[in-house]
Amino acid sequence: EDELRKLVFNGGFQDLEHYLEGFRYTTAVMQDALSVQRIAYEFAVDNYSEGIRYFEVRFAPQLHASIAPEDKFNLCDVFKSVNDGLKQAKDEFNAKRETDNLLHEPKYDYGIIACALRAIFPGMSRYYDSLYAIYADNTPDAVAALASDLLIQNVIKCRDELNIPIVAFDAAGAEKGFPNKIHRNSFEIAHENLINITVHAGEGYGPESVSQALRLL
Repeated sequence: EDELRKLVFNGGFQDLEHYLEGFRYTTAVMQDALSVQRIAYEFAVDNYSEGIRYFEVRFAPQLHASIAPEDKFNLCDVFKSVNDGLKQAKDEFNAKRETDNLLHEPKYDYGIIACALRAIFPGMSRYYDSLYAIYADNTPDAVAALASDLLIQNVIKCRDELNIPIVAFDAAGAEKGFPNKIHRNSFEIAHENLINITVHAGEGYGPESVSQALRLL
């Protein structure tokens, strides 16, 4: 456990890419519905226990999902599992709020932000491995753009058909060599469907990345 903490919670990260390496360990235990639901529940309990009444949890379901039907864990299944865990905690804390006669205080609530990833590569997740296998003749940029288009389509479906509180669409991950403009189409779809956007920019590549985020997304 101590060694894992050193890998994931390294206090001396060299750059953004070095920081992101830790996610390979955390996402490795989040590959099925029950695990994701439990972690989402515990995350919400931790936040609510600290007095937070509203938070937005940001993650990339592509790191957890599977295209294979036998896994029964597609993008919408990931969103549903996260939402089930968050909602369980929310309902428990709001019930206690009523029991303790604290109705004058704000209710507990949450929102979900879906992250498109700029940098994707074989071995990053089983979902991305499947996309690379299916679209083997396409460039990495084309596969990344397609992945973002598929994600925003699932975001719309989950929000509109499953009533999952997805409040925004984001671009995140390594920046240098992976321009935001590749994902422009998915962000246009988000705008057309009245989905808020947040774009991580400038952490790993500077003003050029910020400019693309402001002008193109």
